[in-house]
Amino acid sequence: MLVIGIDTSFSYISLGLTDEEGIKAEMSLRGQINTAYNLFPSLRAFLHSQGITFEKIDGFAVGLGPGSFTGLRISLTVCKTLSYFTGKPIKGVSTLLSLSYSLPNDKVRAVAVPAYGGEVYAGVYRDKSPLFWDMICPLSHLLAILEEIREPVYFALHPSLKPGYLPPNITCVELLLPPRGGIIAQLGRESLIKGEADDPLILQPNYLRPSQAERRLYG
Repeated sequence: MLVIGIDTSFSYISLGLTDEEGIKAEMSLRGQINTAYNLFPSLRAFLHSQGITFEKIDGFAVGLGPGSFTGLRISLTVCKTLSYFTGKPIKGVSTLLSLSYSLPNDKVRAVAVPAYGGEVYAGVYRDKSPLFWDMICPLSHLLAILEEIREPVYFALHPSLKPGYLPPNITCVELLLPPRGGIIAQLGRESLIKGEADDPLILQPNYLRPSQAERRLYG
């Protein structure tokens, strides 16, 4: 099963292809401000570089965030449209889970990236399963949660985040960005093989917080 992975949660376009042999190819483009104009041409050029057409793709995997509201809407809209019109299945993947794959797999893994208002987007996982739902919270609150786990935790932390105190069970490493399109594709493919596809008509990004427009509208 050949699956393409797409993520635009942050200031990158990340693309990847995977099949039964593993990740076949990846591409990341940084600073794509006009993502709406660049994503589909970048996707088409990426497939062309691999000698692959959309007709040969068996499924789509897309990063659901959290991250940029605009970026998430764009990549999800493109993937849902391609899934709907090609009849190929789609699977949404936690972007935070994909970022945790730079960490050793024999311990609990945690990831934190900055959110607005002094908070962080955070995920905590054992293998591919979340120990807690992806969350938004103060960094101090996340560290307290990790300390309560009371077993070794590998913690990938964005370099802009500076914790004043690290519990003794935490091994802190620098977070590797951008999210890898190949990892998104792998995680999505594993779910699609199990028959765990999402409905493209109702699949939504995982924003974790209201947009600025929603905050203005509803207070």
